[in-house]
Amino acid sequence: MRRGIFIRVLPVLAAVVMLSAALASAACNTGAAAPPDKEPPEMDLLHSIMSFIGQHHAEAAPFIKADAAYTQTSSSGKGMLGYSSVTYSGGGWTVTVGHAVVPDYVNEITADYGNGKITWTGTEKNGQVTEASYTKTG
Repeated sequence: MRRGIFIRVLPVLAAVVMLSAALASAACNTGAAAPPDKEPPEMDLLHSIMSFIGQHHAEAAPFIKADAAYTQTSSSGKGMLGYSSVTYSGGGWTVTVGHAVVPDYVNEITADYGNGKITWTGTEKNGQVTEASYTKTG
């Protein structure tokens, strides 16, 4: 008698297990996506760089637009094994961020406005932006 009940309950039990697995998978997939209004970390870095330039160079501030849309225009290894860089363009600026591929890296940054009208170089490590040089022509 017990065997008969087990045979009848087995398909129901299998369906419950499969449904539970599907729900758990759906919950994981839903939670993995970033909220649509949250920018990727590299955009936070880009905004930090532009904010630093604007705060430290009043003559550059008018050329920095808070609502400028930046697009990734290139990505490379800078011709060196173990080095990664990415270039963003937007609002008249071209910003290149690169770093050695090591655990505790320092971002090397070049920001250019108007094909050399303003050129800024610096570094970023752990959220701290440091200026190396700034030139403005014209």
